[in-house]
Amino acid sequence: MTEYFIGIVPPEEIYNDIINIQKKYISKLGVEPHITLKAQSNLTDDEQWIEIVTKIIENTNQFEVKIEGTKYFGELVMFLSVISPELKSLHQSIVDELNVPDLLREKCFEGDRYVGHITVGKTTYPSGLSSNTLTWSELKLMEEEINASINTNHFLVDSVWIYKKEKNEYKRYKQILLHDNKEKNNQFKFISMEKDVPEVWIRSLDKKEYSIIKEFLYHAIYVPEGSKKPNKSIVDKKELLKYYEDFGRKDDYTMAAVINNRVIGLAWCRQFNETDKSYGFYKDDFVELNISILPDFRKQGLGKVLMEQLIYLLKNNNVNGISLSVTNGNYAQQLYENIGFKPIAVRDEDTLMIKKL
Repeated sequence: MTEYFIGIVPPEEIYNDIINIQKKYISKLGVEPHITLKAQSNLTDDEQWIEIVTKIIENTNQFEVKIEGTKYFGELVMFLSVISPELKSLHQSIVDELNVPDLLREKCFEGDRYVGHITVGKTTYPSGLSSNTLTWSELKLMEEEINASINTNHFLVDSVWIYKKEKNEYKRYKQILLHDNKEKNNQFKFISMEKDVPEVWIRSLDKKEYSIIKEFLYHAIYVPEGSKKPNKSIVDKKELLKYYEDFGRKDDYTMAAVINNRVIGLAWCRQFNETDKSYGFYKDDFVELNISILPDFRKQGLGKVLMEQLIYLLKNNNVNGISLSVTNGNYAQQLYENIGFKPIAVRDEDTLMIKKL
């Protein structure tokens, strides 16, 4: 059974303070710093609960939480205590709407015993992360460093994350914006659990940046290992020109990965029709997805994040579904399947895949 939970990521300054201290004591972080908003109970593999949770969160206004300092759950867990009436109310609304049984509410501290907190360190971990187990003295040293580092006593909550467990790590799966933030051109930081990875921001393209789509279309062309890259003029052909020409129409959508104002990865969608079919055309009410990461930044998880955030944007705009064409033999097909795309037609050179929204 796949495991999920719902959490709130603290702002960058607090996040970095916590994670930098954790990395001094913990060899492999199983999850980033967060406030647990909703534990695993009743978060099932069918993911039907996501729509319920999304509606609750999108109808909740942004709110502030107060940091009370470090506290302990017995001698097992040291955490930063956070309090907010709105936090407790949001938690309770989710638990009630998901019909969490009383027994699970008690077991998972989801009733009156719910405590808003950001876990910093533990003296016990599951077997897969047993190397992260800390001694009591290490926990106390971490506490001293945390209390000396955190220089603010409150922060604003403007989004919530759903996390999904993959190979002993909980990873960001879907972001949901609170009401005040939903209509903004939001951006968020992509944070790798690895060291020395540059700061990457995920956001939609500005109109003035649409001209770069042509370059990213070229990098999206699959070139088998050992084969020669095509000439860049290939993207001027009529069948490829349609993917970027006059971009910015009503049904055009983008999501970009950006380092120091340089776009290094891009996912974009455009709607086609029966009289103007594209390689990945499925039907009129579906948009076609393209995704491209510059060569130096591939295999870092950016493609998955870009697609997930683009899918979130499409759902908010009531798009019915997405289609794509993937060249047979392209390793990216596995990524598409992991995100929920289904192959519906295997052709001579490519496979047509779709995802209903």
